[in-house]
Amino acid sequence: IGRVYIAFAQEHPYLYETIQWVNLWADTASQDIFSDIMRLAWEEGAKMGMTEVESNHMIRCLRCLVHGFASIEGHHGFGYKVSAQESFEYALDMFILGISTRLKKERAELPKE
Repeated sequence: IGRVYIAFAQEHPYLYETIQWVNLWADTASQDIFSDIMRLAWEEGAKMGMTEVESNHMIRCLRCLVHGFASIEGHHGFGYKVSAQESFEYALDMFILGISTRLKKERAELPKE
């Protein structure tokens, strides 16, 4: 999801900037699209054993991560010679490992029945 998000932002920078603020021009069609995207994310979260609330947190965190990269890259803000793509892959790995670690920790803290 993160890689596709970045690719879309790179290929369609003006459209990407416009759709970031769906709540400002929400109509039925945009709400339907947004609902479909959220449903997919909730389904993926459920596959990982997340509750809907945990999935919402995960979605927001992922959006912040990928939007940050897309926005900084779109404004040519990565000036250091290290590959921005490698940094993005590093961030995705850390994000996924963080989710896994958090879920393991939360499940370990649940009372045993």
